[in-house]
Amino acid sequence: MARKGSIAMIAALVLSLASFAAAQQKMGKTGHFTLKAPAQVGSVTLPAGAYDVTQYSSPTGHYMEFARLTEGNFGYEGSPTFWDRQVVARVDCTTQPLSETVDKTVIEKEGIRIAVLEIKGENISHNF
Repeated sequence: MARKGSIAMIAALVLSLASFAAAQQKMGKTGHFTLKAPAQVGSVTLPAGAYDVTQYSSPTGHYMEFARLTEGNFGYEGSPTFWDRQVVARVDCTTQPLSETVDKTVIEKEGIRIAVLEIKGENISHNF
């Protein structure tokens, strides 16, 4: 009888820890964009190239993860192409609600600095 009670307590503990961990960080949508020239976001300068950007929410705030995409292949003609994904920056941001859902990922710059990012399918803007 005591064994069943112990198993139930352990199961309840595992479930509560799993839900606590899930609440700590929540991943949002991912957008894709290409920079034709270097751009600064936060304290990081992103070189020209293709990027994925993913939003994350946690109890301490909201941030964006920028990952550079590099195209490669297997070295012979007609071979499949693959993308290498390397995270190059995690930048804190604030959000602002929009009146409608964004149709495509949009970057607004102030000089070379990325000031606002809107990700396709979301109804918020991310301000840096």
